[in-house]
Amino acid sequence: FVGEREATVADVRGVVSSTHTGYIFNIGDALVQRNLPETLELIEDQLRSGQNAIGLLFAAIFPKIRSLLYGLELQNRHGIRAGRDYNSYVSAIDQLPPEEWTFVPKTTKGKPNAYPIFSTARYARNFTFDELKTAYELCLDANLRLVTTGMDPDLVLKQLVTRILHRSS
Repeated sequence: FVGEREATVADVRGVVSSTHTGYIFNIGDALVQRNLPETLELIEDQLRSGQNAIGLLFAAIFPKIRSLLYGLELQNRHGIRAGRDYNSYVSAIDQLPPEEWTFVPKTTKGKPNAYPIFSTARYARNFTFDELKTAYELCLDANLRLVTTGMDPDLVLKQLVTRILHRSS
């Protein structure tokens, strides 16, 4: 109960138990929306609760960057935009020569399973191609630093998302 005032996001978080999977989606969503404070807070919450930094990198951050990059590629090279209709999006991809969508996951029947790209592609406008390419490389570098150095995992992930979301002047 919050009394007369409006409930805030913090109020809701305080009452609703969040699952690890929910946090993964929330981190990715905050990232694609370029919401640095929210992204940092969610990462910190997960690390504090004992989640593995490499797991967060490969479950929440890297897949979103990859999907943004692929979505932007489909949009720029082929004019395929993620609208409201997933089936139309997949149909447009399916009409491309197979070598033009090798990066899109496939169903067991060999058809495009583009939902991760579709759900993220509308946020591609928040980034330039160069920013996404750099972000991809930064993810690889963060993985290397997490695996081969004794750096604080919290610091590595926070530096990563700060670098990804910082806009160049």
